[in-house]
Amino acid sequence: MGDYGTPLSILTRRFARLPGIDRIVLLASNAAWDEPILREAREIGLDFEVFSRAEVIEQSLSNRPERWGLPNGKGIETWTGTAFTRVAEKFRWDGLILVPLSHLLVDRAGVEESLRLHQREGFDATFAEDRVPGGGWAILENNLLRGMQASHPDLMAARGGLLWALLKPLYPFRIGAFHAPRDRSPLAADLRLNRERVARVLAEAGGNDFADPGFSYGRWIRGLDWQRVYTDFAPTIAHIEPTNNCRGKCVSCPQPSLKRPKGYLESGIFVRLAEKLVGVDDCRWILSGMGEPLAHPGIKEMAERLRGRLVLLETSLSEELSTDFPWDALTHVRVSVDALEQGMFEKLRPGCSWNRIEQFIQEAALRKERRPDEEPEIGVTLVKHSATDSIALAFLQYWKQVCTPVFRTHFFRWPIVVPTEKVQWFQILGASDFLGAIQYPGKVRYTPLNRRTCLHGTLGFHILCDGRVTICPFDIEGQWAIGRIEANGAGVMDIWGGETARAFRKMHLEGAFNEKWPCGDCQDWYHS
Repeated sequence: MGDYGTPLSILTRRFARLPGIDRIVLLASNAAWDEPILREAREIGLDFEVFSRAEVIEQSLSNRPERWGLPNGKGIETWTGTAFTRVAEKFRWDGLILVPLSHLLVDRAGVEESLRLHQREGFDATFAEDRVPGGGWAILENNLLRGMQASHPDLMAARGGLLWALLKPLYPFRIGAFHAPRDRSPLAADLRLNRERVARVLAEAGGNDFADPGFSYGRWIRGLDWQRVYTDFAPTIAHIEPTNNCRGKCVSCPQPSLKRPKGYLESGIFVRLAEKLVGVDDCRWILSGMGEPLAHPGIKEMAERLRGRLVLLETSLSEELSTDFPWDALTHVRVSVDALEQGMFEKLRPGCSWNRIEQFIQEAALRKERRPDEEPEIGVTLVKHSATDSIALAFLQYWKQVCTPVFRTHFFRWPIVVPTEKVQWFQILGASDFLGAIQYPGKVRYTPLNRRTCLHGTLGFHILCDGRVTICPFDIEGQWAIGRIEANGAGVMDIWGGETARAFRKMHLEGAFNEKWPCGDCQDWYHS
């Protein structure tokens, strides 16, 4: 970590001689990848305990937080309770303060204050809230761990089972929250040290006291330096429009009135994109835009090239389904439904097929049942506008009966053998005027008092089917394009690291909008 030392040495130095703490112990697995950390613990004289990977019950891939790539996770969803219980019992501890080694933003002052809160209120468990992943910790009483281990050894052995049991809650636990509302990150970011981007951020923007006991999370998180390094590194979203052709003429969709010529993304441009961005380990791909992605003649090849990455395909299924499409190359498929029955669907979405959507969901459910970890997660959505406002609540109520999104239950299913649900998530989407391209079709405009930093403007790379790179997915005509990717010319990082793009991101990070951009008056920044 630059000049700061290793993560283990940083946290050991930061929490040395913490009042009320007996000792610091490293808990690691017997897997080969943990051996270097255990070797370092031996060298610096740090106590350590080792647990067996073979004893850990793994959740399916669909139930793991990394599968969903959401930025608001606690960052501690993968813990296993059995290992903690054994350590607490061995040392006869009253409880434990748990700090993941990847959480280098945990500060000493915060831990001390949370421990006082925990002891004063007599909590069974206390979690740090309002912090980014990478800045969280937990305090657990040994009595809680011992009781859970005795009554639910299988749940305690499952990865993520302990957190699920505490937050559900499985029993009337006394759960405490150490809040830090004034220290909210202005940028939605995952700052756990498990990707190259975060290593760069912490090494370059850690600050003078990063490895010391005086490090302050609140002071650090409000700074601009880390946000600049985080956003300049690379996009976290590659939003690709394969084509702007679509058979549908859906209510509230501006596609039928597009002024730019209809076309398809050149394969050479997509190859350049994939070659540069596939190596960015936290970049999520979205195949969407002002057309039906399945209408692109090379969409199968695109999906195959992105295999192994986080890939969301947004579709209305307005094209005939191919029997050999590689659905398993995708991680998520979002189907636009906008209705609860066929009659209303055909009024709202002329040119689209209700029967095709039903067929797809049935076939996808069968594939998912056979291969739950290989097939994509399926979601259904409704865009809330004047014509759908009356059924929005019924849409939610219906799909709540059909499925329980895994991210609503802390990325865990219990028991683990529960069959995969027919649809894995459902969502209400807000209507948009697409930066003034159409009249706003909704009844009520969502206008929060405090505007957070726009993910589209700071971390999204948006490519139209003609190769132009624009500021966000709502610039449907490319009016505010900041460059063009060419098969043998300008590439992704040339544009991302260019002066125009850097100045545009700086404007968003500082919240000082230049009049030449439409961002100051935009109300669609929360669609992310």
